[in-house]
Amino acid sequence: MNRAVVTGLGFITSIGNSRAEVLESLRTQRSGIEIHPEFNRPEIPVKLAGTIKGFEFPTENFESWKFPPGLSIPRQHRMECAAGATPNARRTGSWSTNSRRPEC
Repeated sequence: MNRAVVTGLGFITSIGNSRAEVLESLRTQRSGIEIHPEFNRPEIPVKLAGTIKGFEFPTENFESWKFPPGLSIPRQHRMECAAGATPNARRTGSWSTNSRRPEC
C-alpha cells in the first residue's frame, strides 16, 4: 500500500489567503463573492465574482507581480507560468516542452 503524508496546507481563496483568514471568514459567515468592478458593463450579464485579494498583476512581466504579505512564489515557478500562459493563451496542446514544469 502506498502512503502519503500531508506536511502543509495552503489557501488562496476568495475568503482568505491564510488559515487564519479562511477560518475567520467561515466563523463570521463572510462570503468572498462580490460585485466585480470590471463586470460593470451592460454587455456582461454576470456582475459577481469570487475575487482573490492581495495579488496584483499590472503587466505580463512576472517581475512586476505582487503577492500578499507572507506569500512567496518561487521566481522560477513564476517565470515558467508566465512564459507558458501569457503568450499562448489560445494555443492547444502542451504549454511547455519542459515536462517537469510545475502546474500553474
